[in-house]
Amino acid sequence: MAGRIVEGLMVMLFKPGGADKDRFACYDRRAKVSDQGTGRRKIEKDIGNLCKRDRIAILVDATRNGQPCVSRRLNQRLSHPSFAADNTNARHDLPDPCDLCFMRVMDDIRNIMILTGAGVSAESGIGTFRDADGLWEQHRVEDVATPEGFARDPDLVLRFYDMRRDHIQKAQPNAAHWALGHLDSAWTGELLIVTQNVDDLHERAGARRLIHMHGEHLSAWCLACDARNQWRESLLDRPACPSCGAAALRPDIVWFGEMPYRMDEIEAALRNSDLFVSIGTSGAVYPAAGYVQTARYYGARTLELNLDPSQGNVMFHESRMGRAGDLVPRWVEEILG
Repeated sequence: MAGRIVEGLMVMLFKPGGADKDRFACYDRRAKVSDQGTGRRKIEKDIGNLCKRDRIAILVDATRNGQPCVSRRLNQRLSHPSFAADNTNARHDLPDPCDLCFMRVMDDIRNIMILTGAGVSAESGIGTFRDADGLWEQHRVEDVATPEGFARDPDLVLRFYDMRRDHIQKAQPNAAHWALGHLDSAWTGELLIVTQNVDDLHERAGARRLIHMHGEHLSAWCLACDARNQWRESLLDRPACPSCGAAALRPDIVWFGEMPYRMDEIEAALRNSDLFVSIGTSGAVYPAAGYVQTARYYGARTLELNLDPSQGNVMFHESRMGRAGDLVPRWVEEILG
């Protein structure tokens, strides 16, 4: 056991009934491992709902006094025997840390959720908008990305989004977009790409299983009839809504203080995913920034592909740093290969 690594936030699994038929400890997603700071680990139970998916647990030593591991059971990622039905005296062992790399057990990954951010589109010439000084294209966020800013100066907001809409239509998908489009067409399991981006580059690269949680530049929302219509022209001159004729269109963008779209579907995908991948996002904007923690809570493996470590980097099982146009095609080839 000496020198083995235990992640303090790793969700551990025990079946509520206790030991299984052959008296080996079984699993349950309602337990996790926490470091108490005293050289001991403790198994905390009853922190969540039992997951429906069956997967062999990786369990840890509850006392650091475990007997030598039975090699056959370790190879199968099973624990040492538990001689009490409630697992209270179970002694467990961890495999080598490299065994935790999900790429080694890819055969049990069926459902994938991917979160993409501005870093995916940056190589297509679409800026991340928000600079280090907090400005978006030289405008304060409060002025161009809030309902209050729109009410205060609608012309400024409409002019800003007209510019962005025009720019997006001239941009082209890059290698990361094309790789994810290929994954969408080739992956036979469940797949959902949730993007924080408001461009249409994922769609142009072939992605179909896609949610724009923050809205779309190429869509206009009518405040009079609540209709949303595809839109490529200017909104500054207050054109009529195609659905009701009212001059009440605004950009179909989720601004700060507004609820992201299709949250129920996103939550369901997180709950059912075997693998969660975050690509090109800073991890600074919620609720998307919390998805990695939610995915881990439900038992998914987690991977970050990013130019720099995100604010939630410590929550990922694996991180790969570099340009999205380099990392994403390699990862897609790896998972499909």
